[in-house]
Amino acid sequence: MRHLLAQLDHLYAVDLSCESNLVPFYERPGFQPGSGMFRRNFARQGGLPAA
Repeated sequence: MRHLLAQLDHLYAVDLSCESNLVPFYERPGFQPGSGMFRRNFARQGGLPAA
């Protein structure tokens, strides 16, 4: 995680989403909990054209 964050240090923001049980893991290196929404089109999963 330290190596990854060092590579991203030049960025203004690094956002991620995770399951609630992983929040403590990501809080340790300085991430802060937030809320978000997402939508998935599972027909497009894998980058294939929709049938």
